[in-house]
Amino acid sequence: MRVSVVIPTLNEEKNILNCLRSIEKQSVKPYEIIVSDGSSEDRTLELVKKFSKSCKIPIRIVVSKRRSPSIQRQKGAEVARGDIVAFIDADSIANEHWIKKIVEEFKDKRVVGVYGEVIVPRPYRTLSMIFNIYMKISSHISPSPSGMNIAVRNEILKRENFDESLITCEEIDLFHRLKKYGKIKFIESKVQTSSRRIKKWGILRFFIFHLLNVLRYNIAKSPSRSY
Repeated sequence: MRVSVVIPTLNEEKNILNCLRSIEKQSVKPYEIIVSDGSSEDRTLELVKKFSKSCKIPIRIVVSKRRSPSIQRQKGAEVARGDIVAFIDADSIANEHWIKKIVEEFKDKRVVGVYGEVIVPRPYRTLSMIFNIYMKISSHISPSPSGMNIAVRNEILKRENFDESLITCEEIDLFHRLKKYGKIKFIESKVQTSSRRIKKWGILRFFIFHLLNVLRYNIAKSPSRSY
């Protein structure tokens, strides 16, 4: 089963290499890596091109003048050639068995989408534990994945796209539409992500924003237009 890994990027020169290295070191190697960039103005693409010269996994770059996580995820998905398309953010690092666990779940042909745990470094571990418990519970009722750790069957992504008009909750919106095609699962596949947004906003503001934003989507299908 071939896995394409899509990494949306925008001015991620400080983080992209750590993310790429974590994908390169996977116990089950991906078929390809797709860096979907929103016309970065720093050295992001320069570093990706340099890394690709020594990486044994094919790396492709897609560049869009339009910028948003939903746009970058969708543009990457459109060119993916794997059976499964996995998404991770540029400021995140995948556990070495991330792809292995994803592939194992998709052996069940009823499964159309999976999402996994997101770990935030100390001193924010408690917050990430609460978030992971919520994601696990929600998988049985109303899937609420985090876009930095999701995977979808490519054949389904050809029918259901990321809504490029959404600035937030684009992954939740997609997974809600995936339910009509088969099973959605929360799985034990870990990705560690940067705490930079929590540091910038503070724990309370960060927590309240995301809680209210998910409620806005679930109740009114109207998530925040800014982040």
